[in-house]
Amino acid sequence: MAEGVEHMATVTALHHGSISVEISTGQNCRGCGIAAMCGSKGERFEMELKVDDATSFSVGERVVLIANGRSTWRAICVGIVLPCVLLCCSVIGLLAIGAGQLAAACAGIAVAALYYAVLYIFRNKLVDRLSWTIEKTVSR
Repeated sequence: MAEGVEHMATVTALHHGSISVEISTGQNCRGCGIAAMCGSKGERFEMELKVDDATSFSVGERVVLIANGRSTWRAICVGIVLPCVLLCCSVIGLLAIGAGQLAAACAGIAVAALYYAVLYIFRNKLVDRLSWTIEKTVSR
């Protein structure tokens, strides 16, 4: 896996201590481990990022956002690995205590759906835990 995931973005607003950027998702989201975490589905996605000096940016400026490798792995674990483990454990656990296969399968799906619902509710807190580096693009 690459050391970091890069996205081109446009600064849309400046705030005290943060900036808002709009990411145009597309081809570079294929195979990205954190695509599920940032909610990309081929459309434009806006997010707010904390910066030390928001005045060094201007609205309309193009920047490069880089998520480090650790953030990528964290997103993969939270978005893919953990729900699979929960699903398998719930199905195996229910089968072990004598529940029927249909009941165990339905319960496993319900546990995974509940997990993703909780993940969706806390998505903003999870995105804040991702580590982004912001670099200005070089004008040519």
